[in-house]
Amino acid sequence: MEHKVVAHFLDKGIKKGVAYDFSSESPMLHLVAEDAPGQKQVHKINLNLVKAIFFVKDHDGNSIYKEKNDFEPGKTVYGKKVEIEFDDGEKIVGYSITNPVMKKKFFLIPADPNSNNAKIFINTDTIKDLKYL
Repeated sequence: MEHKVVAHFLDKGIKKGVAYDFSSESPMLHLVAEDAPGQKQVHKINLNLVKAIFFVKDHDGNSIYKEKNDFEPGKTVYGKKVEIEFDDGEKIVGYSITNPVMKKKFFLIPADPNSNNAKIFINTDTIKDLKYL
C-alpha cells in the first residue's frame, strides 16, 4: 500500500516521499523521494532515528491553516486522548488506540479532522511530556 509520508528526524532533518513497505514492527522504512525534479531516490530510514513519521493527505499541506488542538464536542473517540510535547517544543493533541507509555513507538490520530496529518507514528524517545486529557 502506498502512503504519503513526511519523516522528521532527530537531527531536525525532514524527508518527504512515499512509503510502500511501512510496518510498525519493522526497524526500517523505504521512502521513495523526489530529491530533484524527475529524480526519484529510495532512502532507507532507520525508525530509531526519527522523531515521527507523519502520514499526510498532501505533501504540501496548507501553510495558513491553524491546526486545532482540541476534540470536536460530542465526537466519539476510540482510544486514549493525549497531548504530546516533543523535545523540540512541538505539541500535538490526538488519540491513541494503544497506551503510549507502554510502547517504544505508537500511532496518534490528530484531534483535528481537518489536519493534513491522517496519523502520526511517534518515537517515544522524542517525547518531552505526555498528558492524558
